[in-house]
Amino acid sequence: MKQTIILITLCLATQSSFSQTEKAFGSNLVPNNDFEGCAGRTAKAPAMLEEACKDWFAATDEKADIFSSEGKAGKSGAPENIFGRQAPNSGNNYAGFRAYSKDPKYGRTYLSIKLNEELEKDQVYCVKFQVSLADLSKFATNGLGVFVTEKKTIQPNKGEMIRTASVVDKTKVFNDMDGWETVCGSFMATGKEEYLIIGCFEEERNLKMEKPRKPASIPGTQVMHAFYYVDDVELTAVETTSKCFCKPGGVAGNREPELVYSKSVVLAEDATPAERLRATALYYGSNKSTINGAAQRDLDQIAEILKANKGMTVTVFGHCDDTEYAAGQTDKDLSTLAQDRADNVVDYLVSKGVEATRALPRSKNNTEPASTMKTPLSQSQNRRVTFSVK
Repeated sequence: MKQTIILITLCLATQSSFSQTEKAFGSNLVPNNDFEGCAGRTAKAPAMLEEACKDWFAATDEKADIFSSEGKAGKSGAPENIFGRQAPNSGNNYAGFRAYSKDPKYGRTYLSIKLNEELEKDQVYCVKFQVSLADLSKFATNGLGVFVTEKKTIQPNKGEMIRTASVVDKTKVFNDMDGWETVCGSFMATGKEEYLIIGCFEEERNLKMEKPRKPASIPGTQVMHAFYYVDDVELTAVETTSKCFCKPGGVAGNREPELVYSKSVVLAEDATPAERLRATALYYGSNKSTINGAAQRDLDQIAEILKANKGMTVTVFGHCDDTEYAAGQTDKDLSTLAQDRADNVVDYLVSKGVEATRALPRSKNNTEPASTMKTPLSQSQNRRVTFSVK
């Protein structure tokens, strides 16, 4: 009888240990990490993060911002809002924070949230979040990062939170207004940390400031600050620091920006449905095939066009850049990337009521590049899906 009890105890211990390991490695500990759980329609103005989101809050008395496709265009909307134009990295919502301000009327802002569970002592964690510099920012800066703490922290003023950040990029100036860049790094927990704060934690004397040029297509005057949109926040346990991949196919410390190309196409008012479809292109981050918020809106319009024109058939072409294609020769997960992009688009159209026989997915891989230049921005134009019509 004693042996039977011992065997059962060992079995239960093994199951418990397995569950803890499975939970530790792979689970994102940030709830509402993409801000899709926020009620965007309640955001009548940008500085309403706490009114729209039940879990995110400002870590100082300076209110933090939320933007949504359901928000007010030109103010708290997405893509168009008071600070410029940017489609969400995913979904329909994103938040924002001011990393620097030269105007004494406005302070830095910080986003905070309670994690799903306390962090474990001596466990390595990987942090990632996406940022995009707002078009009407006069400045761009380094020093963006994350601070994790045991207690809920709300600084009772509008001043800077100068902290030794858990993860911070001290060297890179985040200056991309066209797409999204990844702030990423790893740290070892001291144990019991339960709150995460996003912002700029560096003293002003340590900041490396740049003055980016405002895109010609964006109306308005640049504001004397560095304001960043933020989306898709991740905090996960990893086995070692080297397992914190800060760039697809890379390792921690590789800080090249994650670019998602974006362009505006102006069509004549009398453009035909076929012309509108052919003019549409969907763009992707490196090694990604998921459909982001901007692409969803374009696809919703394509679905309506196809449903209104029953005799029309569309071929969906997935493309990849040279680096992605080369990676696919050795990485099975990336070998069908261009086809995956096309398949996901067709699946989305079908979910919107388009007959599967009227949307045909095809792969072009890297055989028809939109640009043959090798710069990161040029290559981002090749990570796309295009359409032909019959």
